[in-house]
Amino acid sequence: MKIAAPLTFASSLLAVVALVPSSHAQTITSLGQLPGDGYSDCIAISKNGDVVAGNSSGVNGNRGIRKKNSGPLLDLGTLPGATDTWVFGMSADGKAIVGLSLLPDREGAFRWTQGAGMIDLGMLPGGTVGASAYGASNNGAVVVGASDSANGIHAYRWTTNTGMVDLGVLPGGSYSFGLAVSANGHTITGFADLTGGAEHAFRWTPQHGMQDLGAVNPDEWSSGYAISANGAVIAGTSGADAARWVNGTPQSLGHLDGGSFSGAYGVNENGLFIVGTSDDESGDLRAFLWTPLLGMVDLNDLLPTLGVDLTNWTLEAATSISADGRRIVGVGLINGARRGFIATLPNPGLCGEGWLPGCGHHHHHH
Repeated sequence: MKIAAPLTFASSLLAVVALVPSSHAQTITSLGQLPGDGYSDCIAISKNGDVVAGNSSGVNGNRGIRKKNSGPLLDLGTLPGATDTWVFGMSADGKAIVGLSLLPDREGAFRWTQGAGMIDLGMLPGGTVGASAYGASNNGAVVVGASDSANGIHAYRWTTNTGMVDLGVLPGGSYSFGLAVSANGHTITGFADLTGGAEHAFRWTPQHGMQDLGAVNPDEWSSGYAISANGAVIAGTSGADAARWVNGTPQSLGHLDGGSFSGAYGVNENGLFIVGTSDDESGDLRAFLWTPLLGMVDLNDLLPTLGVDLTNWTLEAATSISADGRRIVGVGLINGARRGFIATLPNPGLCGEGWLPGCGHHHHHH
């Protein structure tokens, strides 16, 4: 999957879920799977926490999945004639799901909605290899991704009225990928190559076009994977570390103690909670949560202190978090099987102080 290749973790990360009806219990739920001896994982959760999207492999191959609250698992199917489908993103309102459906002759970018089902977003002019969709605005009216074109693979912004609009490349570069878009559809992040071949995160706006966001250290590669609702906070990677950009300024989020690499895949609505994966001193993947107050913490350590029973679970990566921070989804191992998870946590408070040891539900005013 050439166009999906830059998101290798997301593509190995194919998801499904079951939400707990109670909004109060501290729980973790395995997301199950489609029929067959496959796996699942979870890619996105809606801002209010009631819809989850992801993927599962089953008897029919890879399929996108949608689940609302405790309702049935919905198989999103494929574009007509396609064999497999991968989901990479969802609108914050939970109504539009985007990704890639593998057609016989090309990769087909799609947007799925309950009303219209799965529609083919086409390709940029001159493209032959295909396209993929990675992110959607709050209501799904804007979709971002990457498409083959006469000039190579370029980031695009799609709407019903405009179709795919080419976002171009950074100066001296030849390709770009759009991975996430703000709530109003106006600010886009992703990565693009530079003169000399390195890749940097970018921020695109209608006013300024595509701008290089740089990296924590000048010689590093970087990428933006997720964006807050207002576009001010971008989460992703710089060098070997998870990173965030606040109004364009990069900051390393480090990695877990003893680890050597990490990546941020999700950010909540207001930009204060970031989730992702990091290795630990043993080299194992561990899901993390980062807040300005807590720094980076291993969810496998944090959740039990908050009353979530992780017996038989190892949480490997967190991919998305609800607006209030109370629901986190991702992928882990339960009794050795790879499954999507949804964790429901106590109220974090404004900056995560409700998750600090000894804080309980009391808010400390400084």
